[in-house]
Amino acid sequence: MKIVGQKNKLNYIDGFGGIGAYKETESTLYFGSPILAAEVAQRVTNRLQRKVNIIIIDSDAGNLENIKKIFDHRKISIEPILINDDFDEAINKILDNVENLAPTFVFVDPFGFTLKMKTIERIMHIDKSEVLLNFMFTRVNQFLGAPKVEKIFNELFGSTDWQQLKELKGLQRERAIIELYRQQLKKFSKFVYYFRFEFPSARRTYYYLFHLTNYFKGCVIMKSSFAKFNLGQVEYRGNRFDSNQLTLFDESESRIERAANYMRSEYTGQQKSFQRIVEELIDETEFLESDLRSAIKELEKTDLVKISRIPEKTPKGRARTGIDYDDIIKFQ
Repeated sequence: MKIVGQKNKLNYIDGFGGIGAYKETESTLYFGSPILAAEVAQRVTNRLQRKVNIIIIDSDAGNLENIKKIFDHRKISIEPILINDDFDEAINKILDNVENLAPTFVFVDPFGFTLKMKTIERIMHIDKSEVLLNFMFTRVNQFLGAPKVEKIFNELFGSTDWQQLKELKGLQRERAIIELYRQQLKKFSKFVYYFRFEFPSARRTYYYLFHLTNYFKGCVIMKSSFAKFNLGQVEYRGNRFDSNQLTLFDESESRIERAANYMRSEYTGQQKSFQRIVEELIDETEFLESDLRSAIKELEKTDLVKISRIPEKTPKGRARTGIDYDDIIKFQ
């Protein structure tokens, strides 16, 4: 069976396919990630002039049968490859037997926290691969001190360092858990950014989505896409806020102002290309690439930065005013 690694094909792997669709009420139906991803792939296939493999893994054969029915009902022309197996077993078999998986995007949304760090590392060794994974913080936090899951936690974090966090409390414990997990992922992924999700109706963390990529533009695009659907924020605050209410809870200083102040504190007296600034800050700070670009332009107005634009002029001979990756930013 030919599944992945075909020339000019994109690969989308959904590690925990689920049932495919969910009813919130009798009249409200939500489609799961395999369906949404397939419909997007179907829309862009002709424009990209590349075929897309949709590989869906689930340990429940009934879930896969239901997903296939939804594909047929929604008239999705891409034929999914359905694998009835445990995610870890299935993905490692694929990695063992397929020489070329590039480029591949893997979505990992488990029902708990039985993920293995070494498996995520194997995926990220694929050239041009990206991973989006659900880190179920509430469950991890709940069972952090339970002796029966010690082996599972060792595999989840890829070390025993998590045991040092058991005595921490509240927000300090949450931050320590998330930062430890991120630092473990950073050992094999150049850019790792996490998006925090609150419960829809409570100001309390539900879970985190971690995005892994080895290319800075991957992180740039993921952050800006997330912000586009979350009122410009890089976290999900539930359905308690609308575009008007959000301003009531924002800090007095805008994100662009914070970006400007942050870069001045980090880079005063230095000069760097705009690309290098983005690479250094895109997964280490809250700022979007657009925030950094806007902040630099504001600093330029007050002579706090000087910009050497490369080239200096547009193809029509006009002086350039924008900021491109090759431009050199000199912080005064």
